Amino acid sequence: MRAAVVPSFGPAEVLKIQQMEAPQPGRGAVTVRVKMAGLNFADVKTRAGKHGKKTPPFVTGIDCMGVVEETGPGVDHVQSGQRVIAFPLQGAHAEVVYVPGTLVFPIPDNISDEAAAACPIVSFTTYFLLHEVTRFQQGESILIHSAAGGVGLTAVQMAAAGGAELILGTSGSPEKHQAVYQAGAHYVLPRNDFHKDVLEHTNGRGVDVVIDGVGGATSEESLQCTAGYGRMAIFGNLSGSAANISSPDLVASCRSVLGFSFGTTRVQQPHRAKAAADFVIPMIAEKKLTFPIHAIKPLDAIPEAHEEMESGKIVGKILIDMER
Repeated sequence: MRAAVVPSFGPAEVLKIQQMEAPQPGRGAVTVRVKMAGLNFADVKTRAGKHGKKTPPFVTGIDCMGVVEETGPGVDHVQSGQRVIAFPLQGAHAEVVYVPGTLVFPIPDNISDEAAAACPIVSFTTYFLLHEVTRFQQGESILIHSAAGGVGLTAVQMAAAGGAELILGTSGSPEKHQAVYQAGAHYVLPRNDFHKDVLEHTNGRGVDVVIDGVGGATSEESLQCTAGYGRMAIFGNLSGSAANISSPDLVASCRSVLGFSFGTTRVQQPHRAKAAADFVIPMIAEKKLTFPIHAIKPLDAIPEAHEEMESGKIVGKILIDMER
């Protein structure tokens, strides 16, 4: 089978398409013949050696959709030939992948291949951030950073579907603002010095929930506009810097700062992913969650796809078509 491999950390051109032996399912696992896989910013950072703990050589990719090829003993919730979304722990950008049974989920026929490939990591992560980490409630206000990104656009839609009273998003690119508004945001704010706008839109109170994948100074500024008893979830560190947060400020205001990684959860508590699947798959089938597609590229073009993602100019998902 073919797979995209990082033989050594570096720029996009280090990526190689190699022939590998197809995996076999073990107990409690399945193999999936991949039709399409997502490209995520975490893939770019991992390839560059700036994310995670993988050691080259390794297969790239986090999530995919395809058809179950074989099931191992102990797996009975999916069958051979069934369409699924999956989170392979040894990489998703391969023609056949090995997936623990706890991380493969059947999808109905009314979810297209493109929507299925675009949805897994962004929708599952967003479910956890809103419904398990911050415990977002109907009628609350929410601030979503990098709102034009994959998780950002999904969080805007999920917050709107959940009855948010006020949805604020930040974006550093004015050309991306329209996508955020179309997803359901009430206001799109500049990426820097946003706290004044947040306070203005909330009559000085601040927001109940903050979703932050940027970290650093963005996290610090977010606390300046988080309401008492508010919750901020930090799930990434795009800034590359650490936030300086004062614990006495949290105590006095009863605010919470919470960390989350779906990558960690997939490895250490994979059984928790089922709750996310049960929540998001019906929403996708009903088109309450949609995922704009920037481009669909063949596996051979994966270096080019990495470069496009690194440019920061795209809106929507890049998908890798494993059948081209």
